[in-house]
Amino acid sequence: MDNHLQFNSDSKVLVRLPNWLGDVLIASGFCLALLESLQKCKGQLDLLTIPALQSIPLAHNGKTLLFDKTKTSPYNFGKTLRDQGYTHFFILPPSFSSALMAYSSKIPYRIGYANDGRSFLLNPACKYQNKQKIPAYIEHLHLIGKDKEHEQYQPNIRLTTEEIDRVLPQRWQEEYANAIFIAPFTAYGRAKEWFPHRFIALAKKLTQQGEKVVFVGMRNDTLSLPSKVYNLCGETNIIQLIALFQRGKLAITNDSGAMHVASALGIPQIAIYGSTSRTWTPPLNKQATIIQQPISCSPCFQRTCPLGHYHCLTQISVDEVFTSAMQILNQKNML
Repeated sequence: MDNHLQFNSDSKVLVRLPNWLGDVLIASGFCLALLESLQKCKGQLDLLTIPALQSIPLAHNGKTLLFDKTKTSPYNFGKTLRDQGYTHFFILPPSFSSALMAYSSKIPYRIGYANDGRSFLLNPACKYQNKQKIPAYIEHLHLIGKDKEHEQYQPNIRLTTEEIDRVLPQRWQEEYANAIFIAPFTAYGRAKEWFPHRFIALAKKLTQQGEKVVFVGMRNDTLSLPSKVYNLCGETNIIQLIALFQRGKLAITNDSGAMHVASALGIPQIAIYGSTSRTWTPPLNKQATIIQQPISCSPCFQRTCPLGHYHCLTQISVDEVFTSAMQILNQKNML
C-alpha cells in the first residue's frame, strides 16, 4: 500500500470538497469509503467546504470547516491549517487554487490529481486513469485505492424523518408530497439547460394527466407557469431541496446539481443532457432515465454552444420527455 494510504490512530484527515452541489454529491461515496478506512484505526475525518454547501449530509466523524473566498484567499486559509495536526489533505477540486491552499497548509500528504500545472504543490500528485471516460466518483475512489470497490460507494444521501420535519414547513410537506419536481436551471451555463418554455409545456401536459408539478431551483427567474403548476424557484435552500425530492415521485432535471440530488436519493428521475457527458457525470441511479441526442459535436463541455445552434438541446422534444415520464409513472403505479 502507498505510504499516503497507511492510516493509524494518529491520522487526522481533511477533505477539500468541490464547490458545486452536484460535484459534492458525487464525492459522498468517497467520504464514506475514507471514513470506513479511518474508523478501523480510530483516525479522524474532517471536511472542508464552502458555506453554501455546508448543510449536505456527508460521512465524517470530525468537524466541518468553512472556506469563504470573500473573506480570505486560498493561500492564507491554508496557513490557518498548519497548527491543526492534520496528516493528510485530499484535494478533490481540480483547480490550481485548491492545491495552493493545500501547499500553504504544509500538511505532509497533499493528495490530488496532477492537472492545471499544480503537480509541484501536491504530495503525491496522482495521474488520471482515463479522465472523462469513467465516472468522476470512481476517479475520487482511485485516490484511496477503492476504485475497484466502486459499486459499494456510489453517491448516496438520505434524510431521516426528523431531519425532514426540521427543514420543511408542515404546509410544504402536505402540499408537495408525492409531486413531480422540475428543476429547469443549471448554474453552469445555457448549453446544459433544456429550454424553459419546453419545461413549461411538459408541466402542462403532466398536469393534464392529474399530476402535481412543482418547479424548483436556486434561481428566482420569472416564469410564466400554468395555473396548476407550483413555483418554488428561489424559495428553497439545498437541504430543503433534498427533503422535497425525497418525498417526491419523480424529478425531471438537466445535468445539474438537482440531478445529482435525485440520483443520490435513488428516486425515479429523468436527466436531460446537452453539452456534457453521461459517461463522466451520470446519475448513478437504477431508476434514472437519461435523454441525450447523439450529436457529433457533443459532449463539448462548453457553457454556451460554440456553434450557436444548440442542436443537442433543440432536438429533444417535449413529447419525448413526456413519454418517458408517463412510462415511469405507469410503472410506479403498477407496483
